[in-house]
Amino acid sequence: QFQAFSDSNEKEWKYDRNASVGASEAFACIRKVYFKKFQYDVDDGHEQDWGAAKRGDIIENFFAVPATKAILPEGAELLYAGDEQETLRKGRLSATPDGLAVDLDPDALSQLGIDDILSDCVVIEYKSFDPRADIKQAKEIHAGQTQVQMGLIHELTEFRPEYAVIVYFNASWLSDIRPFVVKRDPKIYEAAKE
Repeated sequence: QFQAFSDSNEKEWKYDRNASVGASEAFACIRKVYFKKFQYDVDDGHEQDWGAAKRGDIIENFFAVPATKAILPEGAELLYAGDEQETLRKGRLSATPDGLAVDLDPDALSQLGIDDILSDCVVIEYKSFDPRADIKQAKEIHAGQTQVQMGLIHELTEFRPEYAVIVYFNASWLSDIRPFVVKRDPKIYEAAKE
């Protein structure tokens, strides 16, 4: 019955997600992406588990987004977050950022070692992790995901983020929050487009 409830409360996307390669898929196994996009049958007996994805949605929607909005400096705003998430698409590449903090001061990331964000905005990406995982730096696939997000934001909007912050939340201890900064690298975005 929990499975049925989860299925009935899936995110609804405004377009066919198989029509593009998402930012979270751009640096994944190319075979995996190919088989998913062309909807090949899964191996006999394989069941996709929904637990981790649902966990991430709950943490993002009920803690991460409201907390981020609450701690932003006065005058700053969080766009593309929560119910206002937007998917950006160009060609066969797409991205759905978890948020874009705008109207920030240059030193907005000084606590994370960045004295000047080189713009007035920062991409935010939320991730939850199992407490048994060893998260000492951003996973490469997540860093690549934020590169695609920044690249598409540059191409399709008036915003010019030069940095993203990937915020990892421990799924058992929400007070264990691990932010990692990613600097925009246009070469990585171009590789994703290729």
